[in-house]
Amino acid sequence: LPCAICRARKKRCFHSPDGPGGDGSHVETSPRPSHPSSNDSSGRESSLEPDRIGAYAPVNLLQEISATDDTIRSDVSPSSFSTRPSHDGLVAQLRHRRVQWHKANRCTISSPVLSASHRAYLEDAGAFTALPSVTVHALLPVYIGMLDDLVPVVDGPRLLRDATTGNASIHLVKAICLVTCKYPQAAPHLHLVADGPAVSQKSFATAMMTALDAAMHAELETDGLNRIRILALIHLHNDGTRGREQSSLYLSNAINQAWGLAIHHDCRRPEDPKTEFRSACDNLWWTLRNMDRLSKLVMGVAPFLIDDSDIGIERVSSGEDDYRSSIMALSTALGDLVATATSFYKASLTGPLMHVRNSAYLELWYHLAAMMSCCSGLPGTDAYLRRLSSAERVIAILGDKAYIELPPLPLVPYVLSVATIVVYRSVIDRQRPVQEVLLVMKDCCDTLDGLSQLWTSASGFVKVAKWLFKQLVLYRPPHLHQMRKAGLLNGSDRLSAAIDDVTAPVPLARLDSYNSETSPQSQGMWSVSEVATEEALLGWDLGQGLDNVVFDVYANMENAGFFDYLDDNNSESHV
Repeated sequence: LPCAICRARKKRCFHSPDGPGGDGSHVETSPRPSHPSSNDSSGRESSLEPDRIGAYAPVNLLQEISATDDTIRSDVSPSSFSTRPSHDGLVAQLRHRRVQWHKANRCTISSPVLSASHRAYLEDAGAFTALPSVTVHALLPVYIGMLDDLVPVVDGPRLLRDATTGNASIHLVKAICLVTCKYPQAAPHLHLVADGPAVSQKSFATAMMTALDAAMHAELETDGLNRIRILALIHLHNDGTRGREQSSLYLSNAINQAWGLAIHHDCRRPEDPKTEFRSACDNLWWTLRNMDRLSKLVMGVAPFLIDDSDIGIERVSSGEDDYRSSIMALSTALGDLVATATSFYKASLTGPLMHVRNSAYLELWYHLAAMMSCCSGLPGTDAYLRRLSSAERVIAILGDKAYIELPPLPLVPYVLSVATIVVYRSVIDRQRPVQEVLLVMKDCCDTLDGLSQLWTSASGFVKVAKWLFKQLVLYRPPHLHQMRKAGLLNGSDRLSAAIDDVTAPVPLARLDSYNSETSPQSQGMWSVSEVATEEALLGWDLGQGLDNVVFDVYANMENAGFFDYLDDNNSESHV
């Protein structure tokens, strides 16, 4: 039976039933170590667990109490606890713990132990297979020239040197090639095996994604920073039927692992110079933060995963001789703009100092933030005009196949899809003439056709864009004939076929344009009034994300038999 003291404390009793003198006094059978003095902090200093809460957290107090003897504990008062270190000593102690934690957890000791079946699965997925040197040496320079400054998660030139000597991580190289393969310069060099033929960009990206997904789940990458970099690069793929969800998952995993390594805290002493490794960690963290800001819009993720008040490192400042830091400073400012959506960014750098492709990409980001910040403006208001002008500017930036020169990142097809809806609504709201919007919508369809070769999400939305274009043709037929005579609609193969279809003797048109005998409804044909897509688009809120309206449009079109009609009458116009 427990003694009276342990029973009152509701603790397990390890005391002798008979104390000295047989009176059952309180005696320990296995005495605990004595309470450490206030000057002896070697036990805490040697601990690899970081003190993330502070010296006055309850967990620290409980650890201190648990180290005392029960006899001493019964007589101790709160005022008799050991004095905590001074503020300077505490800061130095925390810094030492963080350094030790980072050193102990950055690299795992060895690769995980794999069963025979698991290893066979990884081999089939290509997780252990390195890319041929002809592919690596062709794609890494493309990455360095196009994306190294815009997405500074790795040091491109150093990675190229390591890949040349065989010291680079095969998984990190695959992640780099996954992001780079969408560039037209990389298309002729996409070989999965040394002696094999070059595959398509989509096939190459699918193979890389399968191998990297298997490798990351099996924890084959032993370097902690490389794991973060790989996850961040995979998140930029964002393609496929579940691309948005998987991209969000990889980004949150990258941020979680970066948080676990505490790269958002600077462990240097104030007098220590900033090392190259510390600069790389700063760039990696702020890149993750900027990805998080953009991910909320492109991926529909809410809320933001990173709070700026939790970051313990300074922002990357713009340097006169450092182009990468200038790009990082710009991206961070745009991330603030997306987060607040209350102010506009004014560039501090002149045009000649900025590469055209990076300037255009950042301008797309800026106009996306402008459209989102002005999403509630009614027709005729300044907010509405601001949103519409940003949408028209986005379409102008990406027109005439200019998207080929831009980085193949998820922002490009998404911002064009948003701009397409905004421009189409301008006709519904009677803010733009139909003949003017027809030209803009034609550019949207052509650009989305090109992007659909790289992005599955774009190939899905191009169907909706072409259907919206048809409705504009039917909305004002005389304008169509005037534009045909002026030669403004020539040179578009599939689009011309679609226009020929909607201007047939019995076109797809509004119910009120026909009498009861010749109406499409009486002939079993589809009509706009049955689908009521204009009303759905009119009530669409930009803040809800593009997927909602696309889903509604698809559902209404499918229920009205739109796709069945296209298959029977004009299969070429429905890709």
